[in-house]
Amino acid sequence: MTEQEKLSKILDICKTYIGLKENPPNSNNVIFNTRFYGHEVNDLIDKTKTHPWCGTSVSEIYQEALCPLGVIDYRRGFAGVPYAINNISKWGKFVSAKDAKPGYIVFYKFKNAKGVYEWAHTGILGSYIVENKFDAFEGNTGVGNDSNGGEFMDRYRTYSPDLVLIARPNCLDK
Repeated sequence: MTEQEKLSKILDICKTYIGLKENPPNSNNVIFNTRFYGHEVNDLIDKTKTHPWCGTSVSEIYQEALCPLGVIDYRRGFAGVPYAINNISKWGKFVSAKDAKPGYIVFYKFKNAKGVYEWAHTGILGSYIVENKFDAFEGNTGVGNDSNGGEFMDRYRTYSPDLVLIARPNCLDK
């Protein structure tokens, strides 16, 4: 498959998940985590760790499109946004907004509870960045909670080079 065919397949898969929600709410129990970890998770029952799923949704959609990201912080891709960014050389490269293509991976910096910006969320670019606007398919987002909202959505975002990174995965070369 060509890069464009892979990207088209990734975007088609994204569209099938729009509206998917974790069940029960606030549990992080969702198909992406089940596939990624190999078992169901429920953070409401097991409070020893959490399983946010924006990164696992990206990893599993790429896996489903037969373009696996490879071992990043887990064998099936990444769960941790900061780890994926800090280890980009393991799995891809950052590209400029002008070189971005729909289907590439986007990372976001959001303010944390202390008001400090940190890399906290990821998704799959849905449309080109035009006049600093774009849309992205994102897991574990929601209106009112950008990085832990419990739903898979097509979100509209504003591009800022200080707050958004775009990555082209190496699996698109194969």
